[in-house]
Amino acid sequence: MAYMLNLEDAKQTRGIDTDVCFCCDRHFAKNQPVVVYDGAKRPIAMHPSCANAMAQRLITDTWVKRREWQDELINLK
Repeated sequence: MAYMLNLEDAKQTRGIDTDVCFCCDRHFAKNQPVVVYDGAKRPIAMHPSCANAMAQRLITDTWVKRREWQDELINLK
């Protein structure tokens, strides 16, 4: 993930080709900071607040699966 100062920087350096947030489908303001996630097939641009919410969802979803995985390992011993 990268924190960019504005959408123009993100377009030039990260190859963003949209003016819309991936999470909320709202347009970016002219000089609004943009968070870019480039771990997908195409770079994804998000508002900082949307990126925070996305990260919380990812952490919450994977935490539950992590606990199940740990329990299975303990049962194998």
